[in-house]
Amino acid sequence: MLNKPRSTVEIFNDKDSDVVTFFRVAREKPAELAEWCRYTPFSEQLHDEWADEFFAGERPADSVEHAGKWFFLRYSQYAGKVSRKSGFKRESPRDEKGSRNARNWVNAPERIEQVAERFRGVSVVHEDYQAVVERYDSPETVFYLDPPYYEKEDLYRKSADHATLEQTLCEIDGYAIVSYTDLPPGLYDSDEWHIVERTVTHSAAGNGKTADERLILNFEPSTDREFTQQTLLDACPNGGDAL
Repeated sequence: MLNKPRSTVEIFNDKDSDVVTFFRVAREKPAELAEWCRYTPFSEQLHDEWADEFFAGERPADSVEHAGKWFFLRYSQYAGKVSRKSGFKRESPRDEKGSRNARNWVNAPERIEQVAERFRGVSVVHEDYQAVVERYDSPETVFYLDPPYYEKEDLYRKSADHATLEQTLCEIDGYAIVSYTDLPPGLYDSDEWHIVERTVTHSAAGNGKTADERLILNFEPSTDREFTQQTLLDACPNGGDAL
């Protein structure tokens, strides 16, 4: 969403309520959220306290604080896990670039401003993906889906039924783009599916580890005038790390 040009109608859906809260607050209260982040230090003590609260199911009543703490944990949580506490991203004394984790957090307010600007006019919803697909399917609709990666479900709080997702997309009239690292065995192997491979960076700040990713398409990008391989690589977010 952050990397693609605007469309006439845009829907952002996520089954994770924390993600939805963040994007709604970033769109509706960007100055308050940016200020909250600006005056929050990159602290291991705060990380431990807030991670314990979040993974125990506790959420702040204030929406700005809720979004801010969730956003902070995306920067501070080691290995990007959202299903459980995984430790604080400490600085390495051998890192030639210095305190990069803390510096990345310093730049967080700027990222919020970018999100706020891009999400103006975007409808943010919190539903099951099948309901959204059914409601908005048409020959002109483009669906981008970023399910939990196969055999890496421990990184997420929600599991995925990969076979049901494929079956759902086989029945739509619109365009489908699905991102995976490793493909689920036995799925997306018929002639109607096309695969584009790319290298992506996984981190909230955009400078983490790289990984090979596969985009699964129900159309041929080299022959469809609306799509080219390069526009696909530019438009889709980095493996779910849209921030």
